[in-house]
Amino acid sequence: MFTFINKKAEGPAQSGKFPFADGSVLVKEAWADSAGKPGEKGSVFVMEKRKKGYDSANADWHYAVLGPDGSVQMTGSGKAGASTQFCSQCHKAAKANDYVFGNGTTMKVTPVKLGAAPQNPCAAKNPCAAKNPCAAKNPCAGKNPCAPKK
Repeated sequence: MFTFINKKAEGPAQSGKFPFADGSVLVKEAWADSAGKPGEKGSVFVMEKRKKGYDSANADWHYAVLGPDGSVQMTGSGKAGASTQFCSQCHKAAKANDYVFGNGTTMKVTPVKLGAAPQNPCAAKNPCAAKNPCAAKNPCAGKNPCAPKK
């Protein structure tokens, strides 16, 4: 995965001093795993910091998931009922970094130790797996950017 940032996100991303400013954008590319190496291009994940009050409970981040072809698969806040609520539930684990995960090298974001995420019943499973035992419990069923197109 590669993460790209805009100018507004550079300060916090490079210094590790938070929060990110309104208008900060982080874009993460992903590839399917192919025997431990990058395979086909996967989804693109976007976070945009919005003005204070947009979604105060979730640090005012807006989330979007794009398909490999650039089509918008889902977009929204972390509020209950939003198709992207599961994004904020996971990113809460990185609250100390203004909800941004990092590896501590390319971005000076403190690495966040991940554990089980009780808010997401499928966190321990790959939501893109063909036989996902959590599929019936997935709050975003039908909106999964990894699901095969019909």
